[in-house]
Amino acid sequence: MTEVVETVETNEQVDTQEDKTVAVAEMKRRIEKEKERYENELAAIKAEQDKAIQEAIEKAKKEATLSGKELEKYREEEAKRKEQSYLDRIAELEREHTRRELKDEAIRTLGTKKLPVNEDVLNLVVKDTAEDTLKAIDAISNLVMEIKNESASTTPPRTSGGLQTNNNMGGTTFDILKNLTKGE
Repeated sequence: MTEVVETVETNEQVDTQEDKTVAVAEMKRRIEKEKERYENELAAIKAEQDKAIQEAIEKAKKEATLSGKELEKYREEEAKRKEQSYLDRIAELEREHTRRELKDEAIRTLGTKKLPVNEDVLNLVVKDTAEDTLKAIDAISNLVMEIKNESASTTPPRTSGGLQTNNNMGGTTFDILKNLTKGE
C-alpha cells in the first residue's frame, strides 16, 4: 500500500516538474523573441541615424565647395523644397479633414433619410465636395425608394384559399358549398 502512495506522489512530482519545464521553456522562448524584436528596432534606428548623418555630411561638403552666390542659391532652393513639402503636407491634411467632415455630414443625412449607414454606403456616397456628396446620397435614396416601390407593388397570388377567392371549380368557396348542398 505504501508503494502505491509513493508512486502516486512520484507521478505528481514528475507532472509538477514537467509544468515547470514547460513554463521555463516558454519563458525562454518569449525572452528570445523580445530580444530579437529589440535588436531589430535598434538596428532600424541606427540605420536611420546613419542615413541622417550621411545626408548632413554630404550637404556640408556640397556647401563647402560652393562659392558665396552659389551657396546662397543652393540654400534658397533647399528652403523652397522644404516649403513645398510643408505645403504638400498641409494640403493633404486639409483633404483628410474635408473628407472626415463630408463623411460626418453623409452619416447625418443618410440617417435622416432612413438609409443604412455602413462603410460600403459611405464609400459610395462620400465625394470630394459637399454638393457631389449630397447628389450621391439623393441618387442612392431615389434608387432605394424605387426598389421599395417595386417590391411593394407586386401582384397578389392567384389563390389564397380564402372564402372570397375564385378557384378552378367556378366561383367562391361559398358558391361551391352552396352548389354541393343543392345537389343532395
